[in-house]
Amino acid sequence: LAESCDEVNYTDIIEALCRVHEIPLIKVPDGKQLGEMAGLCKLDRKGCPRKVVSASCIVVKDIGEESRGWKFLVEKHKIPVAAR
Repeated sequence: LAESCDEVNYTDIIEALCRVHEIPLIKVPDGKQLGEMAGLCKLDRKGCPRKVVSASCIVVKDIGEESRGWKFLVEKHKIPVAAR
């Protein structure tokens, strides 16, 4: 969830739904950062993100292969992860 989202009702309902369904919620400061994390951008030749689309909220249903990035998020935010 982007902390920069200025629609209070939207953030309240997302937080409430996550709380009710016991879904881990990670907040980031900016919608552009969230969009970049979700891959809502184009990459230049060097692999740097360009034309990043801002996002208020994203949902990750399947992480695919476990990666260092996923393990970092799990450890940093203490996300309970079921064994695969």
